[in-house]
Amino acid sequence: MNTITPISILPEELLLEMFIYCWLRNFTDLRLRPEVTLSHVDRHWRKTTIAAPKLWTRIILFNLKKDLEPISVYLARSNQMPIDLVVFLPTSTNSIDLSEFCQLIEVHLPLLRNLRIHSNNLAEQPLLNLLKPLALPFLNSVRFSLTPQEAWPAGGPTAIFEGGAPMLSHICLRRYLPSTFQIPIQSATHLCLELSLSEWRRPESFTWITAQLASGAPLVFLDLGWIPVISSDIRTFDIPTLRTLVFGAKDWITTLKFLRAIIAPSLHHLILSLPYDSESHDFPESGPIKLQSLQRLTLRNMVHPCFPHFFQAFPLVTEVYVTDNISFLFFLLCLLGSAEGVNPLGMAWPNLRVIGTTDEPSFDELKSLLDQRAAKDAPIEKLLLQSKYMAQAREVVHGLEFPVLVEEFVYRSPFRL
Repeated sequence: MNTITPISILPEELLLEMFIYCWLRNFTDLRLRPEVTLSHVDRHWRKTTIAAPKLWTRIILFNLKKDLEPISVYLARSNQMPIDLVVFLPTSTNSIDLSEFCQLIEVHLPLLRNLRIHSNNLAEQPLLNLLKPLALPFLNSVRFSLTPQEAWPAGGPTAIFEGGAPMLSHICLRRYLPSTFQIPIQSATHLCLELSLSEWRRPESFTWITAQLASGAPLVFLDLGWIPVISSDIRTFDIPTLRTLVFGAKDWITTLKFLRAIIAPSLHHLILSLPYDSESHDFPESGPIKLQSLQRLTLRNMVHPCFPHFFQAFPLVTEVYVTDNISFLFFLLCLLGSAEGVNPLGMAWPNLRVIGTTDEPSFDELKSLLDQRAAKDAPIEKLLLQSKYMAQAREVVHGLEFPVLVEEFVYRSPFRL
């Protein structure tokens, strides 16, 4: 690198920002992120990076034997800045001793900014015991990925972060709910429950989930994962701040029941997963669902037999994204009014202006749709596609009499902090 532009002539502030930018962007998988390697950079670079506390604030425990020494170095160089802590313990044994790690990290825990625990056992219990009484003024997000827990205690789970976590806004619970502690969600704006169906079906879990939906938390993003079959007497949930709702269900009837139980006047984006179900053709008309602010609809995982129901249930949407090739083709055919086994629906979604897919589109049907919509004064104004399909899409729209913008389809999870 020095043979191109000697870094010693760059201002330290610029060098530091360049290094931080490149280092953060190169991070792909928290299990693969190594300690910052400085063995092949010159003395100036090394001096600058060691003096930059921001580079040393992500603490990862993956291997107890190998990670304790670099963790102590990171903590020393972080200079009391807020830290991100990732504890990843995939082993199936229950004999892991975290006492040395807990002793090392204990004084730094009040500085937690993001906490992630991935574990296949209850070995993280000593760490959770340290966290229970703490006040965590900087804590922004927590993510727990756990295997089946022991039975819920008779008195219910105990609180964690008892001293308060006023900045805690992002909460993600994967696979199974923790049964021995309860995360406060009073200030949560983003809640993600990627739970197994068996966990949903546990009475204690279902009660806890519905209590969170009714808690009055200022949620703007809610991901419920795959929900079970819902009884007809489900209560309603008023979430006036909700902007994005994500969930999957086994059939369209369950989807309808749940959507009608949600009062979300501000809902802007609905992300649905629905498996293939041939009986969807025989469902009665659903009529519009009262989601007056809904403009964006994302459909995932083989939902194509239900497209006619989507036209009826969400008549005012302006953006639709379909995330697999077969469903996207059927979607185009439904809009064209020529899908086999589906009655032509006339001008479905007259306000539709943006469509996108994560897979290779059928360009012939896509061009036919663009021509048809333009002829009916309801043109598609933007296509969102994967980058490798953008050039061909631009060729398709180049000869059209109306402008169609082609951009890359990018989805960023709100939990990728």
